[in-house]
Parts: sequence; structure tokens; C-alpha cells
Amino acid sequence: MMIGDEIAADPMTTRDIAETVLAAANITKPDKAALADLIGTIDSSLRNHEGKGVQRANEGNPAKWTLKRENAA
Repeated sequence: MMIGDEIAADPMTTRDIAETVLAAANITKPDKAALADLIGTIDSSLRNHEGKGVQRANEGNPAKWTLKRENAA
């Protein structure tokens, strides 16, 4: 996953991604309901785009996500 201009070294959970987004926006104490909504929105988007740029990196919960790697030709 992207963190600013860098790619995260390890797969990230949806919560990790949401917290990174909030930190990038300088939001240090998000409202609980807003955080839950953001996590749900990101989770839905990742599931919708699975295999199209992002891929799940594990089985079970919580899901961890990474950028899809292209096969070397």
C-alpha cells in the first residue's frame, strides 16, 4: 500500500490504512463514528478492487492488503 510517496513494506489492515489516511490529513483524534465509517468505506473499496490493483495478503481476519504485483514477463 502507498504511504505518501512510498510503498508500505508490509501488508496493512484496513484500520492501518485508515489511520495512515487520517495522519496524512493531520487528524489526531478522530470521532469514533467517523473512524468506523472511514474503515468501512476503505474496506468496501478494497474488496471491490481486489485483484485490480490490490490483493489480499492473508487468510482470516483481520484482512491485510498489499498492492498487486505484476508478473514478470
